Amino acid sequence: MAKPSNIDDKLIKLILTKGDKSAYDILVVKYQNKIVSIVNSFVKNLQEAEDLTQEVFIKAYIHLKSFKGNSSFYTWLHRIAINTAKSYLIKKKRAVIVSTDDENEDIDGIISTSTHSSLDILLGNKLSAIIQRTISLLPESLKISFICREIYGMNYSDIAKILDCPLGTVRSRLFRAREIVNKEIKKHTNTE
Repeated sequence: MAKPSNIDDKLIKLILTKGDKSAYDILVVKYQNKIVSIVNSFVKNLQEAEDLTQEVFIKAYIHLKSFKGNSSFYTWLHRIAINTAKSYLIKKKRAVIVSTDDENEDIDGIISTSTHSSLDILLGNKLSAIIQRTISLLPESLKISFICREIYGMNYSDIAKILDCPLGTVRSRLFRAREIVNKEIKKHTNTE
């Protein structure tokens, strides 16, 4: 039984068979904001993220014939975005810093405080800063897995496809990343 075709598959078929560039424009509009957000989480500069996002979509268009459909188009595009951001950072020899304003809100959501006193808010902000700093210092393989799961809420199999690694490796990386983050949280909360 053939798998049902979704809108992305139909658009890709139009692009590949008829050279319909307007179909690709629809894919760009559909995923542009998500890709900017992903790239920005690595480069920490919105203008650079927007420029790199254009590069991601150009690469995806050029290599669209190599898209096999084994994963969703978005998963394939997400992998290109991560690789483009990583390559950019390597070229620029910059530290990988992962947080954006949107992600700060997500991380702050993880650290919910029970009351809204000034002290609680201050401690929550301090804890958020500790978590963000710890994530930025994680080895790249752990950091990417952690961001995909904890910030973007992706499931393990999609992360494995994006990183092109076995599911067990994703689980192991997430376990190690969480262990490091939790250790830092405990270290800073036990001293107060």
